[in-house]
Amino acid sequence: MSGTLRIVAVFTAAAVLYGLLHDQVTARVCLEYFTVAHRPIARSSSATVLGAVWALVAAAPAGIFAGTLVSLAARDGLGPKLEWRRFVRPLLRLAAMTAGAAMLAGLAGYVLTARGAVRMIADYAHVITPPRQPRFMAVVYAHIASFTAGITGTLVIAVRAQALRARLRVERHGVA
Repeated sequence: MSGTLRIVAVFTAAAVLYGLLHDQVTARVCLEYFTVAHRPIARSSSATVLGAVWALVAAAPAGIFAGTLVSLAARDGLGPKLEWRRFVRPLLRLAAMTAGAAMLAGLAGYVLTARGAVRMIADYAHVITPPRQPRFMAVVYAHIASFTAGITGTLVIAVRAQALRARLRVERHGVA
């Protein structure tokens, strides 16, 4: 397998693993996020099944995109090419920061909705009972935070890969 495909594979695997863990938690916080706010893609009301299916559907394409972006930054063009191993630690840090952002945002969504500072999404306010609405908004906030942190972190990793390649090129050849 080429170095480019390995980077894409590592990012895809990391995204799917993160998505599986994230969606297993959020499906248990509020299953309605998966059953009411999304089109049905699995004939199941199991939090485990829905969390797993949605994780694969959402995380695999995100991982492929992230891996492709980083592999272009790490391997395309002139200069030294970076190997997939260089991205294991940054990916672990990104997963930890993304999980932290999701937890904080989820907590904020719950508290803000429970206190009435944030209103339930209008399309779902009549379907999800008031006692469940803070949980629903916690999951909405957690998902938005995960996507935002994942995209931002991927961009940071790609920019750092480009900067490292430029520095290595100067060290080896004396030109930028």
